[in-house]
Amino acid sequence: MEHRLNVAFVSDIVCPWCALGFTKLMLAVDKMSPNIAVTVECLPYELNPGLGAEGILLSDHLAEIMNAGAEQIAQVQQRMTQMGADTGFTFNFSPTSRIYNTNKAHQLLLLAAESGQQLELYQALFESYFSLNKDIADSSILIAIAKQIGMDVERVRSTLATNALNEEVLAANKRVKLLGVTGVPALILDDNQVLKGAREVDDLVALLTRYAENNLVTPL
Repeated sequence: MEHRLNVAFVSDIVCPWCALGFTKLMLAVDKMSPNIAVTVECLPYELNPGLGAEGILLSDHLAEIMNAGAEQIAQVQQRMTQMGADTGFTFNFSPTSRIYNTNKAHQLLLLAAESGQQLELYQALFESYFSLNKDIADSSILIAIAKQIGMDVERVRSTLATNALNEEVLAANKRVKLLGVTGVPALILDDNQVLKGAREVDDLVALLTRYAENNLVTPL
């Protein structure tokens, strides 16, 4: 019997655990049994909605939320860089790395979902931010990323200029919190069960398979 499983990946682009979680989720989906059809969508969870367009230094942000000094932050980033390398993702932290407001990027992701390009865009956003240190609050950079994956540039430009999908982003933020998401990354299975935190690839395969095979999803 074949089954359908809808997985919502809830995250923010400036969260390194989310970049790891997304990479591992995509690897897990590739390893799933062909009898289980997995559909993945991405939902926003803005961690810093009050940030201005210029953002702040990542080191200052981490010092505040971790109550940590430069040496401890460097150790954490070194561990994260190694975990990324082990998973196939490149983190490139530097003293000039900044954390940005991600609202416009999330609007772009919602737009990309309409054309079936959301997952490709999310990968490009994570790489642009973490690997290339791009300012993902800058509309011109977002437009360039969208163009790179073949999105409709004029529609992208119009959406970002008018904040056309801002209300949808806010509504999606509210929706995931009502479903019980209190931090990211998280997975929501069939709008029902919430799995919190980043998990290893084989663990994800086992969890998603068990969920599907326990008849908690609608057969195709």
